[in-house]
Amino acid sequence: MATTQETSTAPLNPPRLDWVDTARAFGMFLVFYGHFVEDVFHMGNEPALLQQKLVYAFHMPLFIFISGFLAKTQTPPVVPFLKKQVLTRLLPFLAMTVAIFPFHLLDDAFPSDHGPTEIRGRYVRDWQAFSARLAPPAEDQALASRQRLWAQLPAPAQGILSAGAAGDSLGGPERDQVITALNALLDRPDLFTDEHFAGVDLPEAAREQLQLDRAALTDSLALRHANWTLAWWTLSPDSRHWSRNRSAWGRLREYGIVKLQGWPTFNIPTWFLLCLFVVELIHYVVARFLTSTVRIAAAIPLFAVLGWFATVDADYSGGTLDIWFSRESLFLYSFYLLGLLLRRLDLWGMARQRGHLLWGALVSTAVLLLTFDLNPGSPVHKPVVLINLSKHGDPLWFGVTAVAGCLAIACLARLAPSYRLISYVGRHSLLLMGMNGLFFHFGNERLLQNVVLPASHLPLMFWCTVASLGTMALSIPLVRAFERYLPQLVGQPRVAGPWLPALLRNHA
Repeated sequence: MATTQETSTAPLNPPRLDWVDTARAFGMFLVFYGHFVEDVFHMGNEPALLQQKLVYAFHMPLFIFISGFLAKTQTPPVVPFLKKQVLTRLLPFLAMTVAIFPFHLLDDAFPSDHGPTEIRGRYVRDWQAFSARLAPPAEDQALASRQRLWAQLPAPAQGILSAGAAGDSLGGPERDQVITALNALLDRPDLFTDEHFAGVDLPEAAREQLQLDRAALTDSLALRHANWTLAWWTLSPDSRHWSRNRSAWGRLREYGIVKLQGWPTFNIPTWFLLCLFVVELIHYVVARFLTSTVRIAAAIPLFAVLGWFATVDADYSGGTLDIWFSRESLFLYSFYLLGLLLRRLDLWGMARQRGHLLWGALVSTAVLLLTFDLNPGSPVHKPVVLINLSKHGDPLWFGVTAVAGCLAIACLARLAPSYRLISYVGRHSLLLMGMNGLFFHFGNERLLQNVVLPASHLPLMFWCTVASLGTMALSIPLVRAFERYLPQLVGQPRVAGPWLPALLRNHA
Protein backbone atom coordinates (compact mmCIF):
# COMPACT_ATOMS: atom_id res chain seq x y z
CA MET A 1 0.00 0.00 0.00
CA ALA A 2 2.18 2.80 -1.22
CA THR A 3 0.77 6.25 -1.85
CA THR A 4 -0.93 7.49 -5.01
CA GLN A 5 2.16 9.58 -5.76
CA GLU A 6 3.98 6.58 -7.22
CA THR A 7 4.96 6.68 -10.87
CA SER A 8 5.91 3.05 -11.36
CA THR A 9 5.59 1.44 -14.76
CA ALA A 10 3.90 -1.50 -13.02
CA PRO A 11 0.07 -1.37 -12.87
CA LEU A 12 -1.37 0.32 -9.82
CA ASN A 13 -3.64 -2.58 -8.97
CA PRO A 14 -2.39 -5.60 -10.89
CA PRO A 15 -4.78 -8.47 -11.59
CA ARG A 16 -4.36 -11.77 -9.81
CA LEU A 17 -1.14 -13.40 -10.93
CA ASP A 18 -1.16 -17.18 -11.28
CA TRP A 19 2.51 -17.47 -10.38
CA VAL A 20 1.91 -15.63 -7.09
CA ASP A 21 -0.74 -18.18 -6.15
CA THR A 22 1.73 -20.89 -7.10
CA ALA A 23 4.41 -19.31 -4.89
CA ARG A 24 2.02 -19.19 -1.95
CA ALA A 25 1.09 -22.83 -2.56
CA PHE A 26 4.78 -23.76 -2.48
CA GLY A 27 5.12 -21.78 0.75
CA MET A 28 2.14 -23.57 2.28
CA PHE A 29 3.68 -26.93 1.44
CA LEU A 30 6.79 -25.78 3.30
CA VAL A 31 4.64 -24.92 6.34
CA PHE A 32 3.14 -28.43 6.43
CA TYR A 33 6.52 -30.02 5.71
CA GLY A 34 8.38 -27.93 8.28
CA HIS A 35 5.95 -28.69 11.09
CA PHE A 36 5.94 -32.40 10.24
CA VAL A 37 9.71 -32.75 10.00
CA GLU A 38 10.01 -30.83 13.28
CA ASP A 39 8.00 -33.56 15.01
CA VAL A 40 10.12 -36.19 13.27
CA PHE A 41 13.17 -34.62 14.89
CA HIS A 42 11.41 -34.55 18.27
CA MET A 43 10.97 -38.31 17.89
CA GLY A 44 14.76 -38.68 17.81
CA ASN A 45 15.44 -38.65 14.06
CA GLU A 46 18.58 -36.51 13.86
CA PRO A 47 18.69 -35.88 10.06
CA ALA A 48 15.27 -34.24 10.34
CA LEU A 49 16.85 -31.29 12.16
CA LEU A 50 18.83 -30.21 9.08
CA GLN A 51 15.71 -30.35 6.92
CA GLN A 52 13.75 -28.32 9.46
CA LYS A 53 16.59 -25.82 9.57
CA LEU A 54 16.41 -25.39 5.78
CA VAL A 55 12.64 -24.82 5.73
CA TYR A 56 12.55 -22.53 8.75
CA ALA A 57 15.37 -20.39 7.31
CA PHE A 58 13.00 -18.63 4.89
CA HIS A 59 9.42 -19.93 4.72
CA MET A 60 7.81 -17.25 6.93
CA PRO A 61 9.70 -14.30 5.35
CA LEU A 62 8.47 -15.74 2.03
CA PHE A 63 4.82 -15.08 2.93
CA ILE A 64 5.61 -11.54 4.05
CA PHE A 65 7.59 -11.00 0.83
CA ILE A 66 4.61 -12.14 -1.26
CA SER A 67 2.24 -9.92 0.74
CA GLY A 68 4.46 -6.94 0.00
CA PHE A 69 4.55 -7.84 -3.69
CA LEU A 70 0.74 -7.74 -3.71
CA ALA A 71 0.42 -4.58 -1.59
CA LYS A 72 -2.01 -2.04 -3.03
CA THR A 73 -0.58 1.25 -4.11
CA GLN A 74 -3.26 3.48 -2.61
CA THR A 75 -3.78 4.42 1.02
CA PRO A 76 -7.50 4.26 1.91
CA PRO A 77 -9.12 6.25 4.73
CA VAL A 78 -8.22 4.90 8.13
CA VAL A 79 -11.66 3.60 9.17
CA PRO A 80 -12.30 1.49 6.04
CA PHE A 81 -8.73 0.25 6.21
CA LEU A 82 -9.01 -0.88 9.83
CA LYS A 83 -12.39 -2.46 9.21
CA LYS A 84 -11.01 -4.45 6.29
CA GLN A 85 -7.94 -5.52 8.28
CA VAL A 86 -10.05 -6.70 11.20
CA LEU A 87 -12.35 -8.69 8.89
CA THR A 88 -9.56 -10.25 6.81
CA ARG A 89 -6.92 -10.86 9.50
CA LEU A 90 -8.33 -10.87 13.03
CA LEU A 91 -11.73 -12.42 12.25
CA PRO A 92 -10.13 -15.42 10.45
CA PHE A 93 -7.78 -15.79 13.43
CA LEU A 94 -10.81 -15.95 15.73
CA ALA A 95 -12.71 -18.32 13.43
CA MET A 96 -9.84 -20.78 13.11
CA THR A 97 -9.25 -20.72 16.84
CA VAL A 98 -12.90 -21.48 17.54
CA ALA A 99 -12.83 -24.22 14.90
CA ILE A 100 -9.88 -25.99 16.51
CA PHE A 101 -11.04 -25.65 20.12
CA PRO A 102 -13.33 -28.74 20.03
CA PHE A 103 -10.33 -30.82 19.00
CA HIS A 104 -8.53 -29.68 22.15
CA LEU A 105 -11.56 -30.83 24.17
CA LEU A 106 -11.46 -34.20 22.40
CA ASP A 107 -7.75 -34.42 23.09
CA ASP A 108 -8.50 -33.91 26.79
CA ALA A 109 -11.26 -36.54 26.73
CA PHE A 110 -9.33 -39.15 24.72
CA PRO A 111 -5.63 -38.54 25.31
CA SER A 112 -3.34 -40.52 23.05
CA ASP A 113 -0.55 -40.58 25.62
CA HIS A 114 0.26 -39.43 29.12
CA GLY A 115 1.84 -36.12 28.16
CA PRO A 116 5.56 -35.24 27.97
CA THR A 117 7.84 -38.07 29.04
CA GLU A 118 11.32 -36.63 28.53
CA ILE A 119 13.26 -33.50 29.39
CA ARG A 120 14.47 -31.68 26.32
CA GLY A 121 17.53 -29.49 26.23
CA ARG A 122 15.93 -26.90 23.97
CA TYR A 123 13.68 -25.87 26.87
CA VAL A 124 16.71 -24.79 28.92
CA ARG A 125 17.07 -21.08 28.24
CA ASP A 126 20.07 -20.31 30.47
CA TRP A 127 22.47 -23.19 31.07
CA GLN A 128 24.50 -21.40 33.69
CA ALA A 129 21.38 -20.70 35.77
CA PHE A 130 20.13 -24.23 35.11
CA SER A 131 23.46 -25.70 36.27
CA ALA A 132 23.53 -23.47 39.35
CA ARG A 133 20.01 -24.60 40.21
CA LEU A 134 21.13 -28.23 40.24
CA ALA A 135 24.69 -28.00 41.57
CA PRO A 136 24.52 -28.26 45.38
CA PRO A 137 24.18 -24.89 47.16
CA ALA A 138 23.94 -24.39 50.91
CA GLU A 139 21.54 -26.92 52.42
CA ASP A 140 19.05 -24.31 53.53
CA GLN A 141 18.83 -22.85 50.01
CA ALA A 142 17.99 -26.00 48.08
CA LEU A 143 14.70 -27.77 47.63
CA ALA A 144 14.81 -31.38 48.78
CA SER A 145 13.60 -32.44 45.32
CA ARG A 146 16.52 -30.58 43.72
CA GLN A 147 18.98 -32.23 46.10
CA ARG A 148 17.43 -35.57 45.21
CA LEU A 149 18.00 -35.05 41.49
CA TRP A 150 21.58 -34.01 42.10
CA ALA A 151 22.32 -37.01 44.29
CA GLN A 152 21.00 -39.45 41.67
CA LEU A 153 23.00 -38.03 38.76
CA PRO A 154 26.17 -39.88 37.69
CA ALA A 155 29.51 -38.25 38.50
CA PRO A 156 30.27 -37.11 34.89
CA ALA A 157 26.98 -35.20 34.71
CA GLN A 158 27.64 -33.67 38.12
CA GLY A 159 31.04 -32.49 36.94
CA ILE A 160 29.54 -30.85 33.86
CA LEU A 161 26.89 -29.07 35.93
CA SER A 162 29.45 -27.86 38.46
CA ALA A 163 31.53 -26.39 35.63
CA GLY A 164 28.44 -24.77 34.12
CA ALA A 165 27.43 -23.25 37.46
CA ALA A 166 30.94 -21.79 37.74
CA GLY A 167 30.44 -19.97 34.44
CA ASP A 168 32.02 -22.38 31.97
CA SER A 169 30.34 -22.52 28.57
CA LEU A 170 28.78 -25.93 27.98
CA GLY A 171 28.93 -27.31 24.47
CA GLY A 172 26.26 -29.37 22.76
CA PRO A 173 27.69 -32.80 23.70
CA GLU A 174 28.00 -31.78 27.35
CA ARG A 175 24.44 -30.49 27.45
CA ASP A 176 23.20 -33.68 25.80
CA GLN A 177 25.02 -35.75 28.43
CA VAL A 178 23.25 -33.90 31.24
CA ILE A 179 19.83 -34.18 29.58
CA THR A 180 20.37 -37.90 28.94
CA ALA A 181 21.31 -38.46 32.58
CA LEU A 182 18.23 -36.59 33.80
CA ASN A 183 15.92 -38.51 31.46
CA ALA A 184 17.35 -41.79 32.69
CA LEU A 185 16.03 -40.94 36.17
CA LEU A 186 12.45 -40.68 34.97
CA ASP A 187 12.04 -44.47 34.87
CA ARG A 188 12.53 -44.75 38.65
CA PRO A 189 9.33 -45.21 40.68
CA ASP A 190 11.21 -44.03 43.79
CA LEU A 191 12.62 -40.87 42.21
CA PHE A 192 10.48 -38.62 44.42
CA THR A 193 8.48 -39.03 47.60
CA ASP A 194 6.04 -36.68 49.30
CA GLU A 195 8.83 -35.61 51.66
CA HIS A 196 10.79 -34.12 48.78
CA PHE A 197 8.01 -31.55 48.27
CA ALA A 198 7.06 -30.96 51.91
CA GLY A 199 5.95 -27.38 52.41
CA VAL A 200 6.15 -26.59 48.69
CA ASP A 201 3.16 -24.93 47.03
CA LEU A 202 2.96 -27.04 43.89
CA PRO A 203 0.70 -26.00 41.00
CA GLU A 204 -2.35 -28.18 40.40
CA ALA A 205 -0.88 -30.21 37.53
CA ALA A 206 2.27 -31.06 39.52
CA ARG A 207 0.24 -31.77 42.67
CA GLU A 208 -1.87 -34.30 40.78
CA GLN A 209 1.25 -36.17 39.68
CA LEU A 210 2.66 -36.16 43.21
CA GLN A 211 -0.51 -37.76 44.53
CA LEU A 212 -0.15 -40.72 42.17
CA ASP A 213 1.30 -43.93 43.56
CA ARG A 214 4.27 -44.07 41.24
CA ALA A 215 5.33 -47.48 42.51
CA ALA A 216 1.97 -48.82 41.28
CA LEU A 217 2.25 -47.32 37.81
CA THR A 218 2.76 -50.30 35.53
CA ASP A 219 2.60 -48.14 32.41
CA SER A 220 6.13 -46.88 31.83
CA LEU A 221 4.89 -43.78 29.95
CA ALA A 222 2.57 -42.83 32.81
CA LEU A 223 5.45 -43.19 35.24
CA ARG A 224 7.77 -41.11 33.11
CA HIS A 225 5.17 -38.38 32.73
CA ALA A 226 4.54 -38.27 36.48
CA ASN A 227 8.28 -37.97 37.16
CA TRP A 228 8.71 -35.52 34.27
CA THR A 229 6.12 -33.14 35.69
CA LEU A 230 7.73 -33.12 39.13
CA ALA A 231 11.30 -33.02 37.82
CA TRP A 232 10.66 -30.24 35.35
CA TRP A 233 8.90 -28.12 37.93
CA THR A 234 11.89 -28.72 40.24
CA LEU A 235 14.35 -27.73 37.53
CA SER A 236 12.40 -24.78 36.16
CA PRO A 237 9.43 -23.74 38.31
CA ASP A 238 9.01 -20.50 36.33
CA SER A 239 8.72 -22.29 32.99
CA ARG A 240 5.46 -22.85 31.17
CA HIS A 241 6.59 -26.15 29.66
CA TRP A 242 6.08 -28.28 32.76
CA SER A 243 2.33 -27.61 32.84
CA ARG A 244 1.40 -28.17 29.20
CA ASN A 245 -1.02 -30.90 30.25
CA ARG A 246 -3.55 -28.39 31.58
CA SER A 247 -7.09 -28.80 30.20
CA ALA A 248 -8.36 -26.74 27.29
CA TRP A 249 -10.95 -25.08 29.51
CA GLY A 250 -8.25 -24.25 32.05
CA ARG A 251 -6.09 -22.60 29.40
CA LEU A 252 -9.10 -20.73 28.04
CA ARG A 253 -9.90 -19.36 31.49
CA GLU A 254 -6.28 -18.38 32.11
CA TYR A 255 -5.31 -16.94 28.74
CA GLY A 256 -8.37 -16.58 26.53
CA ILE A 257 -7.96 -17.45 22.85
CA VAL A 258 -4.89 -15.24 22.66
CA LYS A 259 -2.54 -14.39 25.49
CA LEU A 260 -2.09 -10.78 26.52
CA GLN A 261 1.16 -10.50 24.58
CA GLY A 262 -0.50 -11.82 21.43
CA TRP A 263 0.56 -15.48 21.52
CA PRO A 264 -2.17 -17.84 20.19
CA THR A 265 -3.35 -20.22 22.88
CA PHE A 266 -4.92 -23.00 20.81
CA ASN A 267 -3.79 -22.68 17.19
CA ILE A 268 -0.11 -21.77 17.08
CA PRO A 269 0.25 -21.50 13.27
CA THR A 270 -2.26 -18.63 13.25
CA TRP A 271 0.39 -16.39 14.85
CA PHE A 272 1.19 -15.37 11.29
CA LEU A 273 -2.22 -13.69 10.88
CA LEU A 274 -1.56 -11.53 13.92
CA CYS A 275 1.93 -10.69 12.69
CA LEU A 276 0.70 -9.85 9.18
CA PHE A 277 -1.97 -7.62 10.71
CA VAL A 278 0.74 -5.58 12.45
CA VAL A 279 3.03 -5.54 9.38
CA GLU A 280 0.22 -4.08 7.31
CA LEU A 281 -0.50 -1.49 10.01
CA ILE A 282 3.13 -0.43 9.82
CA HIS A 283 2.88 -0.14 6.06
CA TYR A 284 -0.27 1.97 6.31
CA VAL A 285 1.68 4.50 8.38
CA VAL A 286 4.92 4.35 6.38
CA ALA A 287 3.52 4.08 2.84
CA ARG A 288 2.82 7.82 2.51
CA PHE A 289 6.60 8.42 2.71
CA LEU A 290 7.53 5.79 0.11
CA THR A 291 7.03 8.03 -2.90
CA SER A 292 9.88 6.73 -5.03
CA THR A 293 11.83 3.60 -5.79
CA VAL A 294 14.87 5.08 -4.08
CA ARG A 295 12.93 5.65 -0.86
CA ILE A 296 11.58 2.11 -0.88
CA ALA A 297 15.06 0.72 -1.45
CA ALA A 298 16.50 2.87 1.34
CA ALA A 299 13.72 1.83 3.75
CA ILE A 300 14.55 -1.88 3.38
CA PRO A 301 17.92 -1.81 5.22
CA LEU A 302 16.54 0.81 7.62
CA PHE A 303 13.75 -1.47 8.86
CA ALA A 304 16.00 -4.53 8.72
CA VAL A 305 18.47 -2.92 11.13
CA LEU A 306 15.78 -1.28 13.27
CA GLY A 307 13.83 -4.52 13.50
CA TRP A 308 16.92 -6.58 14.23
CA PHE A 309 17.85 -4.52 17.26
CA ALA A 310 14.20 -4.35 18.35
CA THR A 311 14.04 -8.16 18.50
CA VAL A 312 17.39 -8.81 20.21
CA ASP A 313 15.81 -9.24 23.64
CA ALA A 314 12.26 -10.16 22.55
CA ASP A 315 11.15 -13.21 24.50
CA TYR A 316 7.80 -14.91 25.05
CA SER A 317 8.71 -16.74 28.23
CA GLY A 318 10.22 -14.49 30.80
CA GLY A 319 12.15 -11.82 28.93
CA THR A 320 11.04 -8.60 27.24
CA LEU A 321 7.74 -9.42 25.58
CA ASP A 322 7.04 -8.84 21.92
CA ILE A 323 3.48 -7.53 22.22
CA TRP A 324 1.44 -8.87 19.29
CA PHE A 325 4.63 -9.52 17.33
CA SER A 326 5.19 -5.77 16.99
CA ARG A 327 8.98 -6.08 17.28
CA GLU A 328 9.13 -8.96 14.83
CA SER A 329 6.81 -7.08 12.47
CA LEU A 330 9.25 -4.17 12.31
CA PHE A 331 11.91 -6.61 11.17
CA LEU A 332 9.71 -8.54 8.73
CA TYR A 333 8.52 -5.28 7.21
CA SER A 334 11.86 -5.15 5.39
CA PHE A 335 10.81 -8.30 3.48
CA TYR A 336 7.42 -6.72 2.79
CA LEU A 337 9.21 -3.74 1.26
CA LEU A 338 11.47 -6.05 -0.74
CA GLY A 339 8.41 -7.58 -2.36
CA LEU A 340 6.98 -4.12 -3.04
CA LEU A 341 10.28 -2.97 -4.55
CA LEU A 342 10.57 -5.95 -6.89
CA ARG A 343 7.03 -5.43 -8.14
CA ARG A 344 7.73 -1.73 -8.67
CA LEU A 345 10.84 -2.63 -10.68
CA ASP A 346 8.75 -5.22 -12.56
CA LEU A 347 11.57 -7.72 -12.12
CA TRP A 348 9.54 -10.75 -13.14
CA GLY A 349 7.96 -8.84 -15.98
CA MET A 350 11.43 -8.13 -17.39
CA ALA A 351 12.52 -11.74 -16.91
CA ARG A 352 10.07 -13.12 -19.43
CA GLN A 353 12.58 -15.49 -20.98
CA ARG A 354 12.59 -18.83 -19.23
CA GLY A 355 16.36 -18.90 -19.38
CA HIS A 356 16.64 -15.86 -17.15
CA LEU A 357 14.16 -17.30 -14.67
CA LEU A 358 15.92 -20.64 -14.70
CA TRP A 359 19.27 -19.03 -13.94
CA GLY A 360 17.65 -16.98 -11.20
CA ALA A 361 16.16 -20.12 -9.66
CA LEU A 362 19.45 -22.02 -9.88
CA VAL A 363 21.59 -19.24 -8.40
CA SER A 364 19.22 -18.35 -5.56
CA THR A 365 18.64 -22.03 -4.70
CA ALA A 366 22.40 -22.62 -4.67
CA VAL A 367 22.91 -19.65 -2.32
CA LEU A 368 20.12 -20.95 -0.07
CA LEU A 369 21.57 -24.46 0.13
CA LEU A 370 25.12 -23.25 0.67
CA THR A 371 24.32 -20.76 3.43
CA PHE A 372 21.35 -21.96 5.50
CA ASP A 373 23.45 -24.25 7.71
CA LEU A 374 25.96 -21.47 8.39
CA ASN A 375 23.37 -19.69 10.53
CA PRO A 376 23.50 -21.03 14.12
CA GLY A 377 19.81 -20.22 14.62
CA SER A 378 18.29 -19.92 18.07
CA PRO A 379 20.89 -20.05 20.85
CA VAL A 380 18.43 -21.30 23.48
CA HIS A 381 15.93 -23.57 21.74
CA LYS A 382 17.59 -25.47 18.89
CA PRO A 383 19.86 -24.43 16.02
CA VAL A 384 17.09 -23.30 13.67
CA VAL A 385 15.54 -19.93 12.87
CA LEU A 386 12.32 -19.42 14.86
CA ILE A 387 10.60 -16.35 13.43
CA ASN A 388 7.63 -16.39 15.81
CA LEU A 389 10.07 -16.28 18.74
CA SER A 390 12.30 -13.66 17.07
CA LYS A 391 15.24 -16.05 17.05
CA HIS A 392 17.02 -15.29 13.79
CA GLY A 393 20.56 -16.40 14.55
CA ASP A 394 23.34 -14.58 12.71
CA PRO A 395 22.03 -11.41 11.00
CA LEU A 396 24.19 -11.74 7.89
CA TRP A 397 23.48 -15.38 7.18
CA PHE A 398 19.82 -15.00 8.04
CA GLY A 399 19.43 -12.15 5.56
CA VAL A 400 21.32 -13.91 2.77
CA THR A 401 19.45 -17.18 3.25
CA ALA A 402 15.98 -15.70 3.66
CA VAL A 403 16.29 -13.44 0.60
CA ALA A 404 17.72 -16.29 -1.48
CA GLY A 405 14.84 -18.55 -0.41
CA CYS A 406 12.23 -15.92 -1.33
CA LEU A 407 13.79 -15.36 -4.75
CA ALA A 408 14.17 -19.09 -5.40
CA ILE A 409 10.49 -19.80 -4.71
CA ALA A 410 9.42 -16.78 -6.78
CA CYS A 411 11.50 -17.88 -9.77
CA LEU A 412 10.34 -21.50 -9.50
CA ALA A 413 6.72 -20.39 -9.25
CA ARG A 414 7.17 -18.17 -12.31
CA LEU A 415 8.56 -21.15 -14.22
CA ALA A 416 5.93 -23.63 -13.07
CA PRO A 417 2.79 -24.18 -15.13
CA SER A 418 -0.50 -23.04 -13.62
CA TYR A 419 -2.65 -25.86 -12.25
CA ARG A 420 -6.10 -25.35 -10.80
CA LEU A 421 -5.41 -27.27 -7.59
CA ILE A 422 -2.13 -25.46 -6.91
CA SER A 423 -3.79 -22.09 -7.56
CA TYR A 424 -6.61 -23.06 -5.20
CA VAL A 425 -4.11 -23.85 -2.45
CA GLY A 426 -2.36 -20.54 -3.04
CA ARG A 427 -5.59 -18.54 -2.92
CA HIS A 428 -6.52 -20.14 0.40
CA SER A 429 -3.06 -20.17 1.98
CA LEU A 430 -4.04 -18.25 5.13
CA LEU A 431 -6.96 -20.59 5.77
CA LEU A 432 -4.71 -23.60 5.21
CA MET A 433 -2.27 -22.04 7.67
CA GLY A 434 -4.99 -22.31 10.30
CA MET A 435 -5.99 -25.82 9.24
CA ASN A 436 -2.38 -26.89 9.70
CA GLY A 437 -2.97 -26.30 13.41
CA LEU A 438 -4.93 -29.58 13.53
CA PHE A 439 -1.83 -31.50 12.53
CA PHE A 440 0.62 -29.27 14.38
CA HIS A 441 -1.20 -29.85 17.67
CA PHE A 442 -2.70 -33.32 17.22
CA GLY A 443 -2.10 -35.22 13.98
CA ASN A 444 1.63 -35.24 13.30
CA GLU A 445 2.73 -36.64 16.63
CA ARG A 446 0.03 -39.32 16.64
CA LEU A 447 1.04 -40.43 13.17
CA LEU A 448 4.71 -40.59 14.11
CA GLN A 449 3.95 -42.69 17.19
CA ASN A 450 2.84 -45.45 14.81
CA VAL A 451 5.56 -45.32 12.16
CA VAL A 452 9.34 -45.29 12.08
CA LEU A 453 10.87 -43.08 9.42
CA PRO A 454 14.36 -43.72 8.03
CA ALA A 455 17.22 -41.67 9.47
CA SER A 456 18.61 -40.86 6.02
CA HIS A 457 17.98 -37.61 4.18
CA LEU A 458 16.54 -38.72 0.83
CA PRO A 459 14.17 -41.43 2.15
CA LEU A 460 13.19 -39.11 4.99
CA MET A 461 12.47 -36.33 2.51
CA PHE A 462 10.30 -38.68 0.45
CA TRP A 463 8.15 -39.81 3.38
CA CYS A 464 7.87 -36.33 4.86
CA THR A 465 6.73 -35.08 1.45
CA VAL A 466 4.10 -37.84 1.27
CA ALA A 467 2.89 -37.02 4.78
CA SER A 468 2.81 -33.27 4.11
CA LEU A 469 0.87 -33.63 0.86
CA GLY A 470 -1.47 -36.06 2.59
CA THR A 471 -2.25 -33.73 5.46
CA MET A 472 -2.73 -30.84 3.02
CA ALA A 473 -5.20 -32.99 1.09
CA LEU A 474 -7.08 -33.78 4.30
CA SER A 475 -7.34 -30.05 4.98
CA ILE A 476 -8.96 -29.21 1.64
CA PRO A 477 -12.49 -30.42 2.59
CA LEU A 478 -12.39 -28.18 5.67
CA VAL A 479 -11.25 -25.26 3.53
CA ARG A 480 -14.07 -25.91 1.05
CA ALA A 481 -16.62 -26.11 3.86
CA PHE A 482 -15.56 -22.72 5.22
CA GLU A 483 -15.50 -21.26 1.71
CA ARG A 484 -18.99 -22.53 0.96
CA TYR A 485 -20.82 -21.81 4.20
CA LEU A 486 -18.84 -19.15 6.09
CA PRO A 487 -16.56 -17.33 3.64
CA GLN A 488 -17.09 -14.09 5.56
CA LEU A 489 -15.18 -15.51 8.53
CA VAL A 490 -12.10 -16.64 6.65
CA GLY A 491 -10.95 -13.67 4.63
CA GLN A 492 -13.80 -13.04 2.19
CA PRO A 493 -15.91 -10.40 3.96
CA ARG A 494 -17.41 -9.10 0.69
CA VAL A 495 -19.00 -12.46 -0.12
CA ALA A 496 -22.62 -13.13 0.88
CA GLY A 497 -22.78 -16.73 2.04
CA PRO A 498 -25.69 -19.00 2.88
CA TRP A 499 -25.35 -18.45 6.63
CA LEU A 500 -24.16 -14.84 6.91
CA PRO A 501 -24.52 -11.70 4.82
CA ALA A 502 -21.54 -9.83 3.37
CA LEU A 503 -19.67 -8.00 6.09
CA LEU A 504 -17.98 -5.48 3.79
CA ARG A 505 -19.37 -3.56 0.83
CA ASN A 506 -17.64 -4.13 -2.49
CA HIS A 507 -16.45 -0.53 -2.78
CA ALA A 508 -14.92 -0.50 0.72
